[in-house]
Amino acid sequence: MKREHIAQVWLENHGPIYAGYERVRHGYRLIRESGTDDWQILTTTSGQGLFHGGDHDLHAAVGSVVLMPPGMKHDYGAEETSWDYTWIHFQPQKEWVELMQWPKHDGGLMAIQVADATRRQSIISEMDSVVQYSKELFHRKQQFMSNALESVLLQCDLCNPLSRHHNIDPRILAAMDFMRENFERDLSLTDLAAQSCMSVSNLSHLFRKHVGIGPMKYLDIQRLEHARAMLENTEEPVNTIASRVGFEFCYFSLHFKKHTMFSPRAYRARFRAVKTTRDTK
Repeated sequence: MKREHIAQVWLENHGPIYAGYERVRHGYRLIRESGTDDWQILTTTSGQGLFHGGDHDLHAAVGSVVLMPPGMKHDYGAEETSWDYTWIHFQPQKEWVELMQWPKHDGGLMAIQVADATRRQSIISEMDSVVQYSKELFHRKQQFMSNALESVLLQCDLCNPLSRHHNIDPRILAAMDFMRENFERDLSLTDLAAQSCMSVSNLSHLFRKHVGIGPMKYLDIQRLEHARAMLENTEEPVNTIASRVGFEFCYFSLHFKKHTMFSPRAYRARFRAVKTTRDTK
C-alpha cells in the first residue's frame, strides 16, 4: 500500500469543525459531484453503507472509518440495509498530516478497519464528543472539538497498516502494555527498564523515538485517562481516585488540569451537566 501525500494548501485553512449523526434507510444515496472544500471523516455505528467510486465499491460496516479529502466526489448511501453513521467535517491542523496517511481506495477515498471492539467503541465515543460539543455554546468550543477529533485520528493511527506504530520495537510495545496493565503501581523508570530487559537510557531513547513522548509521560497519561473514567462513572471521592490511579493527591489535581483543562471536581460537574442535557433531549 502506498502512502499518499496530503496537499499542503489545505493545511493553511483552519476553518471550523462541524459534525452530526445520520440515520438513513435503504435506497438513500448522496451525491456531491465536486465533494466539499474540507475533509470529512465518517464512521458506521450500525447497519452498512456503500461508497461508490472507480472500479470497486467500498462497503462500510461497523468498524469502518472512512476519510474523504477535499474536492473528491461524494457518492455514498445505504442500498441494502439501513445505515447509522457519525460524520465530521474539518480542516486539519499541520500536526495531523502524518495521522492522515491512510490506505487509499478508488477515487481518492481512504479507509481503515478497526477490528478491536474496545478501540472501535472509543473512536465512536470521541466522535460523539465532537458532535455534542458542536451543539453547545461555551468558550473555546472549537478547541474542545479539535482535541476530541485529534484523539479519533490518534486511535485510528493505531489500526492503520501504514502507520509508524506498526514498526515499533516489540520491546517498546511490551513496555506500553505493561504500563497500561499496571498504571496503579508505583513504577519508576528503572522498574520499566528492568521489565523490558533494557538499560534506562536505551528505553528512554527508543520509547521517545517510537512513541513521541517519554515512558513516564506515557504512564501519566494512562493514569489520567483512568481517573477521567472514574470521575465520569463512579461516586468515589477525588482523593480516593488519585490513590487508585497511582498519584499522590497533592499532585493529582495539577496533572489532571494540565491534561483536561479542568480540575477533577470541575470535570465531574461539567460531565454530569452535559450528560443530563443529553438525557433530557
